[in-house]
Amino acid sequence: MKKLIGILLIVMLTFSACGDNLERTVYTDINDYNDIWTLSDRRIPGYKHDAYGISVLFPQSVSELEVLDFYCRHDNHLIGASYQIWLSVKYDEEAYADEIARLRELTKGFNASSYFDRPAYVMLLGFEFISEYALADDENMIIDYLYIQSLELKNIDISTDLLPKGYSDLGTITYNGYEKDEDYNIYYDAYGNRK
Repeated sequence: MKKLIGILLIVMLTFSACGDNLERTVYTDINDYNDIWTLSDRRIPGYKHDAYGISVLFPQSVSELEVLDFYCRHDNHLIGASYQIWLSVKYDEEAYADEIARLRELTKGFNASSYFDRPAYVMLLGFEFISEYALADDENMIIDYLYIQSLELKNIDISTDLLPKGYSDLGTITYNGYEKDEDYNIYYDAYGNRK
C-alpha cells in the first residue's frame, strides 16, 4: 500500500511539474494586489487554515506604499498550481525601521542569511517546494517580498538574484550539498500548527 501511494505521489508531482498549464494568469497592475490572494491552490504547509487572504509576511495594504515593482503569475496545472509573487516597496526611514521590526518579530529571528546576499526574513524556504520570504536593502530602504510555489528555475520570470542560493527542481533548496526542508517552515516550527 505504501508503495502504491508513493507511486501515485510521483505521478501527481510529474503531472503538476509538466508544462500542461490549463490556465496562466499574470498580474502586473498593483490595483490587482488584493485579488491575487484569492487565487486557488496557494499552499502553506503546517498552517491549519486555508492559504487565502493576504500573506502575513506581505503588506496587508499597498494603497499608501511606494510600490516599485509588482508581479504575480499563477499557473493552474492538471494537478495543483504554481505561483510567483513579487512585491518591491520603497519606504521612508521610519516606516522602513517599523517594517523590519515587524518582519523580524514575525519570522522569530529565523536566520537564513547563508542563502541570500541580503538580509532575509523567511517564513518558508523550500518546504514542500514553497519559499516565502522578504529581502531587505538597508541602503535604499527597499524590501522585496516573495512567494514562490512549485516552479522550476527555468520557468521563473522574476530576477534570479531574488532567489535563494541553491534553488533547484520545483523549489527545493540545496546549499553546500545539503537539502534543507523541515528546518525552514516557520508556520510549522514557530507556530506549532496552532494558527
